Amino acid sequence: MSSTSRIPKLIADSFTSIAVALLLFFLTESVLRILYPEKVLEIATARLELQDLAYEHNPRYVVALKPGVTKTFAQSGDEGVRRVQWKTNKDGFRGAELMSRPGARVMVYGDSNIQARFSPADRSYPGRLARYLNRGQGTEIEVVNAGVVGFGPDQSLLKFLTEVDRCQPDIVIFHMFADNDFGDAIRNRLFEVGPNGELAETGLQPAVDPLLRGPESRLLIARAATKAWDRLRGGTIETEKAVDDLSFQNTSVIEAAKNIEARLALSAREFEVYRSGYAKRHSHFADHYDIDLSLHPTSESARAKVALMAAILKEAAAAAAGKGVAFVVLIQPSSRDMTTHLRPNYEDFREYGQYRQDFLTGTIDEICDRLRIHRINLFPVFAENDPEALFFGTNNDHWNDKGQDLAARVTAQYLREHFDELLAGTASESISDKVTP
Repeated sequence: MSSTSRIPKLIADSFTSIAVALLLFFLTESVLRILYPEKVLEIATARLELQDLAYEHNPRYVVALKPGVTKTFAQSGDEGVRRVQWKTNKDGFRGAELMSRPGARVMVYGDSNIQARFSPADRSYPGRLARYLNRGQGTEIEVVNAGVVGFGPDQSLLKFLTEVDRCQPDIVIFHMFADNDFGDAIRNRLFEVGPNGELAETGLQPAVDPLLRGPESRLLIARAATKAWDRLRGGTIETEKAVDDLSFQNTSVIEAAKNIEARLALSAREFEVYRSGYAKRHSHFADHYDIDLSLHPTSESARAKVALMAAILKEAAAAAAGKGVAFVVLIQPSSRDMTTHLRPNYEDFREYGQYRQDFLTGTIDEICDRLRIHRINLFPVFAENDPEALFFGTNNDHWNDKGQDLAARVTAQYLREHFDELLAGTASESISDKVTP
C-alpha cells in the first residue's frame, strides 16, 4: 500500500478511535449518573452555594471577603431568630466606604469576633469603638473593620502588610482570640520559626479551601479525575469536620471527657502537619479551641505554638513601626475559659493539673510584655463584669453585643491614655515613642 493510500485509512482510524472514546466516555458518565444521582444533586447545589458565598480564595492569606456584597446572617437564640444584614465596601472591608480624609484612622484586624456577622455594625466591636473614640472629638476618627471569619494572627499580618500603604492607618489593632489563634497559625502553614527564632515564610502556596473552590465540573468523570490528581500531588486540604461542629453541647461529664480526647487527637494531627513541613491540610473554616496548649502547656506542640505566636507578633509590631503606625494587641478570652455555656469548659478542664483559666490570655500578654508591645488583656475586666453575660449561649463561642461594647469602652480608654495626640492628629513624637510603653 502506497503512502498516499495510507492517509485516508489513518484519518478514518483516527475518527473511529475518537468516536469510540467519546462513546465510552458518555456511556461511563451516564452509568455514573444513574448509580450516583445524589452526586449530581450535590454538585449542582455546591455551584449555587459558591455563587452566594461572601468569601473568596486569596493566594497570599488564604481567604478574603468579597468586595461589594450584602448578606444576612441568621442566628437562633433565647429570644428567637436574630437576623443581621451586613455588607462589605468596594475594598472588601465590612461597613461603609472608607473616608477620604478622616481625622485619624484606626484599623482592627482579627477573626469572626471582629467581622461580627452576628451583630449589627453599630453594635460590633469596631462600631462601638468608633462611637466611644468620637465622643467629644473635634475631628472624626474612622475605625475600619478589617476582620475576616477564621483569620489567625499570621493572616492578619499579611493582610495588614498588603493594605497599610493604601489605607495609611494611624493605629492598628491586632485582635487575638485566646481560643484558637495559636492553632490557626500552626494550621495555615504560612509561617514557621526559623533556626534563629525569627519568623520565616514557608513559601508553600496555600491550596484553595474546599468551600471556596471554583464551580466543579458537572461531569462525574472529570470530578473523579480531579480528586485523583489532587491526591497524587498532595496539595489538597482535608475536609475533616471541626470538633466544635461535631458537638458544642455535650451534657454529661463522660461525653465532655470524650470530646476533650477527640480535640487533643485533632490537635496532634494538626501539629504533625506543621512539624513535618507539609502544606496546609485543614480547612480555614475548621478552627477550634487550643486544647493542647491549654491542658498540656509544656508539650512540644504547645511550645511550638507559643514560639510561632511570638515571632508573628514581633514581626507585626516591627512592620507597623516601620510604616509609622502605632500597634496595639487586643486579647480576647475564650468563652470556654470564662463561661459554662459550652461543653467542654473550664469546669471540665480542671481535671488537668496544669490548666489555668487565664493561661491562653496570659501567654499572649507575656509575649507582648517581653516584646514591649502595647496590649489590652480583657480577661481581668471580663472576669469582673459577669462573663456569662458577655458571650453568646449555646452553639456560639463569640462575644455578644454586651461583650463587644465592654471591650470597645476599655480599648477607647486605653487609646486615649496612650495615643490621644495621635487620634487628634497633633502627634509630634516619633513612632518608636508611640509603640513602646
